Amino acid sequence: MPTPSTVASMPTVSVVIPNYNGLTLLPACLATVKVALLDAALSYEIIISDDASTDASIDYLTTHHPEVIVLKGDVNRGFSKTINKGIAQASGRLLFLLNNDVTLSPCYFKHIITPFDDPMLFGIAGQIRNVANTLTQDAAKYPSYSIISIKGSINYLPTNELSRSYPTFFLSGANALVCRNKMSNLGGFCELFSPFYYEDTHIGILAWRAGYHCLYHHDAISYHPNSITIKKHNKPAAVAHIVQRNKLLLHYFHLSDVGFVLFVLKQLFIVIVQLLFLKKEKYKAFESFVRLHKKAEKQKQRYLIKHSTNHIAAAILKKIKDVEILKF
Repeated sequence: MPTPSTVASMPTVSVVIPNYNGLTLLPACLATVKVALLDAALSYEIIISDDASTDASIDYLTTHHPEVIVLKGDVNRGFSKTINKGIAQASGRLLFLLNNDVTLSPCYFKHIITPFDDPMLFGIAGQIRNVANTLTQDAAKYPSYSIISIKGSINYLPTNELSRSYPTFFLSGANALVCRNKMSNLGGFCELFSPFYYEDTHIGILAWRAGYHCLYHHDAISYHPNSITIKKHNKPAAVAHIVQRNKLLLHYFHLSDVGFVLFVLKQLFIVIVQLLFLKKEKYKAFESFVRLHKKAEKQKQRYLIKHSTNHIAAAILKKIKDVEILKF
């Protein structure tokens, strides 16, 4: 247990950045993060959790940012395992989870610290704009849910601007500020989703189902290219395989038992049709999911669930029922 003296010395924010071969990305990322933290007068630490980079990332950090805590990885393990390693090292009351290809506006943190006065807030994320054209790339996530389907790709923005912050179905893992204790209560990012995709969707929905809530703030602005890191280091077929497998995991965790059976039956029909045309992508994803099923079942039993996904989706929709929104 922390003593009064150690509590006094703990930073407010622990910035956790997973990194794989980010030598060309880290300079801009770190520069803008430090400016935004200083602008909000926040005490902080920065943790880089390296995923076995083969470039000169570590040398760059050691030379130019000696104050940064660098956790070296010997084996490439993917996003969830790498960021969990950084989270385990963190000591701040809040965790800022940041991709190494994201840069922040100078006033990013000014808009998202005060909401943590709410003891039930799990986390808050800001707007992500495309770095090339400044168009909004990520905003509040719309709770698109049915008995057999969860969609995590739909954003929404208010058109009548009654407020600047809104409930969001989940937080993007690229720029999320979350409560460290609540993240610990949820067990961190589920490592079954490794190496990438849907782990942030999962933990956001899980937070709502555990009784917490998530917010989006429109004035906290960050900038991001078009998902260059994953596409740069992985073949399209491998990415498609992981996406399909992790989609099955997400639905297994958050649909009802009946809903998941119906979802699987629908997917199996698609698999059979694709096999007739000698396409095996979805079939291979099913094989991968089956291999993970026992681990997923054990993981699911550990979660402390208060609400169904249907309940939390309805609750979010109720909060925004009087808001004119644009979905994209």
